[in-house]
Amino acid sequence: MSVINQMLRDLDRRGAATGDGVYHAKDTGGKRLMLVAIVVFIAAAVFAAAAVTYAVRKHRAESPAPEKTEQVERAESAVAAKEEAAPDATAAEREAVVNAEPAPLRKPNSSQGAAAGKNDSAVSESAVSAERKRREELAEVLAGPDRELLRDIREREAQSAAKGSDGSNGASSDVPEKPRGTLSIQVENLPAGKKAELSAKSGDRKVITGELGGAEEDFQDALAAKPRDSAVRMKLASLYFGRGDLGAADDLLSKGIALDTSDWRLRGMQAKVRSAAGNRAGALKSLTGFSPEATKETLPYYELESELADEVGDCDSAAAAYRKLWKIAPAETRYGAGLAIAYDRCSQKQAAINTYRKVLKDRKLDPNVRDFAERRLRVLGGKK
Repeated sequence: MSVINQMLRDLDRRGAATGDGVYHAKDTGGKRLMLVAIVVFIAAAVFAAAAVTYAVRKHRAESPAPEKTEQVERAESAVAAKEEAAPDATAAEREAVVNAEPAPLRKPNSSQGAAAGKNDSAVSESAVSAERKRREELAEVLAGPDRELLRDIREREAQSAAKGSDGSNGASSDVPEKPRGTLSIQVENLPAGKKAELSAKSGDRKVITGELGGAEEDFQDALAAKPRDSAVRMKLASLYFGRGDLGAADDLLSKGIALDTSDWRLRGMQAKVRSAAGNRAGALKSLTGFSPEATKETLPYYELESELADEVGDCDSAAAAYRKLWKIAPAETRYGAGLAIAYDRCSQKQAAINTYRKVLKDRKLDPNVRDFAERRLRVLGGKK
């Protein structure tokens, strides 16, 4: 308080020096009140700090000692056990027991860990199995008509995987390996069209790899499922023809023509097979049984017919074939010359004369053909 009084006296002196007595008295009173408030606040803060310090010390004095840890308890237990087992032990031995490192905390035994691991593994395998089953069901739905084929393939894959796992469990290398069989896909339950398509594709692959015997079997299966498939029938006939069985090829083509008499491709192939067998008349009969539309696509058909008709001496059939050929390719005067010769052989004089004259109008006509046509005109009375 002496410091505060000294500060108040200093303020009185400064007020007297200003010469303003009234203002000085009022100002000094306000400042004194402010200083008193500051002193009271500082005293209260000091008192509060002292009270807090006292309370903390009292709490520490009254609080119980910290509980012993698990390791300390183990150490004390070990000392007690040692003293009971050897009451006459020396002080050095007792100190060694006390200073010994505490044992590690107990861990679960291996059987408990294994059991927990098995439980987790069982849950994981169950989830994987459920997901696999869901995907397999979805694949079967998407497979549609091929679901039986899909199931058969899966069963075979599972059997192969089981055999592989059995062989990898430390089996002796002295045991001879069983011969592996070939994978055979059963397609009996498929629709006829799908079965025919699969068999035909299999036959095509075997033709490429040179397995002609297996290709024949596949094409036969395809035809059994879809008898009107002319393309497969012609492939099978080609295989028969290639191995020299012309009779089987001819019979196969005849059955196809009986199913569709307008199939000129089968007729053309049968004519070639019969011609190769030396049956020219039979070959021509295959072609004359039907006349397809005269187009560039059927041009080989009529060329073969005209050739066979000339060999057999059937001028009417030759004339019919040459008419179609010349219609398809008007610029080819060799077809016109063949038609004129066919008319000439059939004693159709006027038709032959008219056709020879048309042929001779071609300035690019082969000289030999031109000479022949002029001579026949003179013979027929056409004068050239």
